[in-house]
Amino acid sequence: MCKANIFRTLRPDEIEVRVQQVSESGGKVKAVLLLYKNARVDMDMLDEHFGCLGWQREHTFKDGKNYCKVSVFDTKFSRWVSKEDVGIESNTEETKGEASDAFKRACVNFGIGRELYTAPSISIELNNGETKAGAGKNGNSTYRVSGWVKFRVSYIGYDEETRAINDLVIVDGNGRVRYSLKDSHKATPPMGRPVPQPTRKKITTDDLMDEEYLKGLCEWLNKKAVGKKLDDVIRTYYECDNETVANITNEYLRRYAS
Repeated sequence: MCKANIFRTLRPDEIEVRVQQVSESGGKVKAVLLLYKNARVDMDMLDEHFGCLGWQREHTFKDGKNYCKVSVFDTKFSRWVSKEDVGIESNTEETKGEASDAFKRACVNFGIGRELYTAPSISIELNNGETKAGAGKNGNSTYRVSGWVKFRVSYIGYDEETRAINDLVIVDGNGRVRYSLKDSHKATPPMGRPVPQPTRKKITTDDLMDEEYLKGLCEWLNKKAVGKKLDDVIRTYYECDNETVANITNEYLRRYAS
């Protein structure tokens, strides 16, 4: 991983999760999840670092393939710096998908989202009702995830020196933890049973009345929530209802909002 990467690491809300593969073994259906970024994230990151007029993209076709060259303006040496890569066609929109993929790959060459390549192998067990079965070759059953099943990254942490992913929490559409890098044995649910929640500290009413406790909590959140959604960080590490989350958020903003 390049330590001189000029771009910040991606926030949880900038990372997409998709099902890469579904398979059955021993009566259990599991899904392999993949982390990725979309082209809008790349555009936002380029705008954020170089300004909307400080970068440009150009597409060309070579040997029937779509290549994208992304150029950024280096103000230190007053010159344009370019990086290029080729795209792979999409299963749904061939031309548009190939152009988008080429752009995203060129942006990775600059370092945007390169930390996603350090992601662990993510495999989760699916619950009853989350999959649809079909007939494959030789009469074997095939499985796919139901359309309503969604996953998202609720928290991600990086090694400060290498930028490699060292902490990761993935939840489903109901906010239930389905994968935790540091507590993976609790993240895989048995078939048909409730998804277990991670072990979290419980915040009581007495805690919220303790000025020293709130001060320490807000100081910790101010360090832990950099580049992340405050709500996700609170819910990942603490057991509390919506009202408690709102109270903590208000106290945090009172202390640190500029």
